Amino acid sequence: MEVNVFFSSLPCIGLDIGSWGVKLACVRRKTVVYHIEKFPRQNLPKKIVIDIIAKALSKMGVREKFVNTSIEGNEVIVRYANFPLMSKKNLLKTLNFEIEKYVPFKKEEISVDVEIIDRKFRKNQMLVVIVGAKRNLIEERVSIIKELGLEPFVVTTDCMALVSAFKKSSCFKPTVTIGLLDIGYKLSKLVIVKGGIPYFSRIINLGDFHFLSALIERYNLEIEEAEKFKCNLSDREKEVLSIFQRNFRNLPEEVQLSFDYCEHILGGVPTCLYISGGGAKTIFLKDFLKNYLNVEVHLWDVLESFHLNPSSEEKLFFNVAVGLSLTNRVF
Repeated sequence: MEVNVFFSSLPCIGLDIGSWGVKLACVRRKTVVYHIEKFPRQNLPKKIVIDIIAKALSKMGVREKFVNTSIEGNEVIVRYANFPLMSKKNLLKTLNFEIEKYVPFKKEEISVDVEIIDRKFRKNQMLVVIVGAKRNLIEERVSIIKELGLEPFVVTTDCMALVSAFKKSSCFKPTVTIGLLDIGYKLSKLVIVKGGIPYFSRIINLGDFHFLSALIERYNLEIEEAEKFKCNLSDREKEVLSIFQRNFRNLPEEVQLSFDYCEHILGGVPTCLYISGGGAKTIFLKDFLKNYLNVEVHLWDVLESFHLNPSSEEKLFFNVAVGLSLTNRVF
């Protein structure tokens, strides 16, 4: 079966493999089946990862055979570029000769997909998103799915999955420009969305790991203790706030730089920012971002749009997985 790299249209299981665990979701009409399994440690052998995913699927009781998954990291490149108005067929022909200008890998090492996201972006110009990734990265993720006895259908990016999830959320308004910030364990994903279309996305090399590591070192905690500690502080609030600011100070700076860039291309900054992921649970983060960026900041959990009430351990973790299950051609 041919894998539809980056964009497609069949709803199925969403598989989000992160640094510290795996999240799965399957949208069924107006509800979602979902499950999370944590890894006992990082950098696990492939066989153990497959066993953990199989365990999660068994607990979910899903029968769907098709899987959408995502990839991120230094071997995944997303570029937004202006092109003269042309058909997608001619765009692909043009990129065939120019792809290394946008994706800095050898042509024979990568898979590439492209979408025209705005044909009226500027006079006689359209805005295009180009996504390229190392083939070995895609093949590794596909092989995991096949060894589970399932069929890979879509390989996309976390950022595109976030957009799919947001468009199904009760907070989605098609006329408003907003930011989506998913703060993962080691990386954060930022997307600027206008009218349901992603006009900008990027990876920020900062995540929950940096703050948790500082807490573990300062207070001699286990990782599980640090996870709880960051959400519920006692009499150490002032000291912990100082640790938080040292470790997260670059995050709002990077978001602001992205907002400034989007003001240049879109004529305005996002009116609000929706945050998710494990890092969004940090007690200081919402106000920290709000005060720095001077925009409204909201915690966003797509499961609430399905009238579900996830536990505190599950809350804010499933936006990418649900978005993957919903993934279609979002443009």
